[in-house]
Formats: sequence, C-alpha cells, structure tokens
Amino acid sequence: VGFRRVGSAPSSAPAGTSWPYTPPAPTTVEAAADFNWATGGASPAVYSPHTDGVLRALNGDGTLKWEFTTSPVSPIRNSPYFSPEGGNNYLYFADDNGDVYKVQDNGGAAAQTWKRSLGFAIRSSVIIVGSKLFLGTNDNKVYCLNVSDGLNCAGWGFSGSIDAPIAG
Repeated sequence: VGFRRVGSAPSSAPAGTSWPYTPPAPTTVEAAADFNWATGGASPAVYSPHTDGVLRALNGDGTLKWEFTTSPVSPIRNSPYFSPEGGNNYLYFADDNGDVYKVQDNGGAAAQTWKRSLGFAIRSSVIIVGSKLFLGTNDNKVYCLNVSDGLNCAGWGFSGSIDAPIAG
C-alpha cells in the first residue's frame, strides 16, 4: 500500500539543516518529490526526480543520502511513488526512455529490484492500488503492471486513449 501525502514546506530552512537542497547543475526538477517519514525503521527521506536521469534521496536534514541513475540515462519528469512493503521501502518511477523502475531504499544506497521497458516516454506519475501499478505513456495508453515483477497484469486491458494524468 502506497501513501500520498499533502503538506506544506517552511518558508525558510530549519536551523542546522542543508535545506533548500540544490541539485548539481545543469539538472532541474520538473516533478514533485515524495517522502518517507521513517517507515519501517528507515530514517526520514525525500525522493526527488531530476532531468539528468538521477533519482536523489535526501536525508531529513537536506543532505544527500544516495543517487540512483537510470540506464540508459534518461530524464525523470514524473513523481516517484514511495511504498513500504514487507518491512522494506520501495520507490516506483519512470523516465523519458519509457522505462519503469522499482528501486529499494536500503538506507545508504538504492538497489534496483526490477526495470520494465515500455518503449514510450512516460511523463505520468505512477499510482499503486493493491498489488497493481498504473501509469500512462506517450502512446496514449494506460498500463497495468504487477508490483512484484513489473509484468503486465493478467486479464487487464485498456484500449482507450488518455490525455490527462492518472489519479487514484
């Protein structure tokens, strides 16, 4: 089960922190970050997608925790989806190359669990409902993938086109 969060940011950086975080040039951030408030024994983290093809995890104090680079390197223009599962912390996100990733936050590093290539740029953020991941691609289709392995959901199809973000 994933969690969507709504919150507000302070108008200035909290004392003793590195906020606001400034990513290395020339990358930009074009999508919202997701965060983990210490679920499953992990320390708080903010997960930020960047156009240089790197998903960055930041500690609660604003310092860099780890980086995960897409392969091949491709801009990430959608929000990652944080999901605690079975005592582990996972992130789901996609890139302009058409690749969908499931990455585990191991505390000091990220480990790729699976990668699925769909062949079309993905600007839609992913959502998870139960054991299913849904997303839209630039071929105007909605895809359903199994959270466990990234394969197509059995018996699921959507033949219409989309022109708006997926929401759930």
